[in-house]
Amino acid sequence: MSSHHIVCDAQEPALIIAGSCSFEQVAPFLESSPVLIVLEPYLVQVLEWGIKIDVICLRLEKAQEIEAKTAHQMPLTFLFDKPNVLQAALEYLLQNGHKRVNVLGEMPAQIPEIASQLEVVFFVKI
Repeated sequence: MSSHHIVCDAQEPALIIAGSCSFEQVAPFLESSPVLIVLEPYLVQVLEWGIKIDVICLRLEKAQEIEAKTAHQMPLTFLFDKPNVLQAALEYLLQNGHKRVNVLGEMPAQIPEIASQLEVVFFVKI
């Protein structure tokens, strides 16, 4: 006998790719089909994996180039020109009802204050 359950979008932790990592490191986090946010510097790497991206944080001057590269990913949300891209990603998640997020990559020099409103877990290389 198997069991199935429906997972609401904001029920499972979202995933933010905020640093260089391999697909093997990311794969376990993708099992629950989380909302996936990618910071611009890591976009090319993530696109090579062939997985669905939900949100990209990027600079406005790169918008046309990135929209062309990600046309096959639509629907897609773009967050433009935020001084702190991690903060922008966390704000997006809060606004969309998320309570938990996993962040893969580098530990930021300063964790945005908004992170205190979410359950944030950082997975960093040592």
